[in-house]
Amino acid sequence: MWKTTRTPKKKRKNRRLIFAAVSILLIILAIGLVIIYKAVFFRLSYISPLPLALLEREESRNDRQREFEQLLKQENIPVKSVTKLSDSYLVQLKSGVEVIFSLAKPLQSQVSSLQLILTKLTIKGKGIAQVDLRFDKPTITER
Repeated sequence: MWKTTRTPKKKRKNRRLIFAAVSILLIILAIGLVIIYKAVFFRLSYISPLPLALLEREESRNDRQREFEQLLKQENIPVKSVTKLSDSYLVQLKSGVEVIFSLAKPLQSQVSSLQLILTKLTIKGKGIAQVDLRFDKPTITER
């Protein structure tokens, strides 16, 4: 006999809540679809400048090594190979002598010193195994 029915105010309130919840879900769905669409169709590739800087640094190192080799050729020092170490160059001469150049000091003065050392020791007839130009006074190791 007693029929329980909802009052019109409760129905309106429930409908508003359902409408608000559905609206929020649709907005979230639309934003998600836009993000997915942009990610799939507009793939923006970001390129880091770091690898480019490393390549430029490597090229400048190679340029310095080539300049050093040209300097040795100009001074008529026969070179077999040039190897870059952490703070120096290791040069193998065709005569079998190892020469270590410092990167901290000017290479031109070291090359001049090497040329003087080689001519003096060649005149004396001494065999040289290694010349180390990294120090204030060059270190010479005889065979």
